[in-house]
Amino acid sequence: MLLACVRDRAERDAELINDSLEGIGTDDDVLRWIVTSRSNRQLLEIADAYERMFKKSLMQAIAGDTSLSYRWVLLLVRHDADLVTL
Repeated sequence: MLLACVRDRAERDAELINDSLEGIGTDDDVLRWIVTSRSNRQLLEIADAYERMFKKSLMQAIAGDTSLSYRWVLLLVRHDADLVTL
């Protein structure tokens, strides 16, 4: 049951991020809230859920819709070397 709750939360956050990136501009408040309030493990689960649900990487989606500063925040939070190339 706990694992289902964790996955549901990751999927919910992935959907919130996707919604924040759709349309003109980005809902900075939602994106910033999720990125800064989740643990590294939760962010990895969100990234996995995002890719599974939307068939593209979360990093690519964020990189395509935000400034370099968001990518650096994610790099610092996740310690993700792949972000350096985005």
